[in-house]
Amino acid sequence: MNSAARSCASAARAGRGQKSAPWRHPFVAAHGPVRSFLAKQGIDAICVHRIGPAAANIARLAQQGKVDLVMMGTQGRGAIDGVLLGSVATKVLSQCCAPVLLIR
Repeated sequence: MNSAARSCASAARAGRGQKSAPWRHPFVAAHGPVRSFLAKQGIDAICVHRIGPAAANIARLAQQGKVDLVMMGTQGRGAIDGVLLGSVATKVLSQCCAPVLLIR
C-alpha cells in the first residue's frame, strides 16, 4: 500500500468508536460507492462524518490520525468566491499540519 493509501486509511480510522447519530445515515449511504471503489483498490477505509466547521474538523482529523497527505476536492468559482479556491479548501491549507492535495 502506498503512502497516500495509508494516509487515507489512517484518517478514516480516526473516527472509529463514535456513537451513531441519525444525521449520519444519509451520508453513510452516499459514500457507499466510494468505499466500494477504495476496497477494490485494496484500501481499508471508513467514512468519518462530523458536524461543525469543516476545515477545522479536517485539520484536526489529519493531526489526530497522523496522516501523510490530505486529498480533497474544491469547488471554487472564481476570485470573489474564496480567491480561486473554495473557502473550506483555503482554510484547510492554512490550518492543516499535513500536506494538502487539492483536486479541482
